[in-house]
Amino acid sequence: IDHHNDFVFALTYGYTVKKEKLYNVEIPNPNSDLKVILVKDDGKLKFISVHEHELEEYHHIRNLTAKEICEDFDWAWDEEFTKEVTE
Repeated sequence: IDHHNDFVFALTYGYTVKKEKLYNVEIPNPNSDLKVILVKDDGKLKFISVHEHELEEYHHIRNLTAKEICEDFDWAWDEEFTKEVTE
């Protein structure tokens, strides 16, 4: 293992690993009961429309990093369509 000593040090001295923040992107649509959300499917980001009661079913593919969002959808970040995921 390349970083064996790093792992031993971390365990010995109680290092913690900071998790990268995750975000959801949701585009508001006041004219529909559908939510337009950004998801990661097969390694690619795309928008899909889902009913609000279905949002939880997509939690595993809609939690994205800021880097992922800004790579192709920086306008969504700039327009503040992102919401930080809380545990």
